[in-house]
Amino acid sequence: MKSNQLIYGIGVSVLLAMCPSLIAATRANACVLPPATPASYTWNFQNEANQTFRTILDEAETVRYFADQLEFFPSNGITDWWTHGDMLMQLRTSVNEIGGTVCRLEAIRRVVAPWQQKTIDEIISTITLMADNTQDAITFGNNNQLALWKPVYADYLKNIYNESSKLTKSLNQAVQFARVGSEYNQLKKDVGAKSTS
Repeated sequence: MKSNQLIYGIGVSVLLAMCPSLIAATRANACVLPPATPASYTWNFQNEANQTFRTILDEAETVRYFADQLEFFPSNGITDWWTHGDMLMQLRTSVNEIGGTVCRLEAIRRVVAPWQQKTIDEIISTITLMADNTQDAITFGNNNQLALWKPVYADYLKNIYNESSKLTKSLNQAVQFARVGSEYNQLKKDVGAKSTS
């Protein structure tokens, strides 16, 4: 039985070590702007940002779910590295998905509304912390497979949960604001109101 657990533990460690490192795209200046094209002069970047916020919101909710499950495990005696490693892999995948999407937001940041720029800045700041804490949790688990009960590991998980909760809240507000703004603009069109700006 112990040899099976050891093999599983080693398997997860090797698997985690073989995966690409966490999102380099969330680091400052990591994204390269593509050259301007004729279509980029008429593209609705604000609408693209709003759609991207919804996409990131889905991933942030997934991260929060996995972080919540991981926090729950040690308090209920689930301390085998195989279970934690598998869940961390799923969490890491979602964090990487956000990181890839953030690169596009960084590229269009200068041409979106100020409130969208603020949201993008919050996403970048929070996803960087999430990525760091996820990497720290994986590193700790790889090196301390029999000590997942230690407070330092619990702190990494708690940080990931708190950061994903903060990101989810911020993105929920952004998505709601974008929806209300869109409804307002449509209503103005429907009633024939002229813009006051």
